[in-house]
Amino acid sequence: MVSFLVSRNVGKCLKLPLNVTRNGGNVRCWWRPFKWLDYAFNKYDLERIEEVGPNRAAAEWLLRNGAAVKYQDVTIIQTDYNKFPLIPYYELKIEKIIADTATVYAGDGNWDGFAYLSDLQYVHTFHLINCPYVDDKAIHGLLNVKDSLESLIIKECPKVTARSIEHIVRLNHLRSLSLINLYQWSISEDDKQRINNELPNCKLIT
Repeated sequence: MVSFLVSRNVGKCLKLPLNVTRNGGNVRCWWRPFKWLDYAFNKYDLERIEEVGPNRAAAEWLLRNGAAVKYQDVTIIQTDYNKFPLIPYYELKIEKIIADTATVYAGDGNWDGFAYLSDLQYVHTFHLINCPYVDDKAIHGLLNVKDSLESLIIKECPKVTARSIEHIVRLNHLRSLSLINLYQWSISEDDKQRINNELPNCKLIT
């Protein structure tokens, strides 16, 4: 995968070696010649959910886009789309999602991959790390698992802004929250105080 720099000031990709610094106003992005395919892989397929159930369908969405999945009562973390556990699909229960450099995307209508989360009941851990398409709408999509989500990491996702705090403070079962190197959101003392006040049982890491 080829890496580039994008400057917030000029809003275009520069053909430079990857060397990101926050003070310089540069953020990481990924040059993807088949970006349309990323969007296609995030299509919300209700027929597939009805066919194999919400957990299997959500796992397929995540794995297609480079994320990893951990299921209840299954020791191995799945990273390969072609290596689902040898158990009936209706017994799969996603409990942990690791999206590291994944192309998960929250678009409009049927192109909102995060809609797959809406019927998941057991997700307690979610990592969003260096995901180029994750933005404030994607963070809003996490409300689909707010009744079970206890641990959340959002790190180096260049499209996440301070507006996401409105969604994060509604994740009222969080016990651990990491907000790290969010290039468009410098976590202020007011932000920290609000999170601590509205999520009093949550440990905040910035």
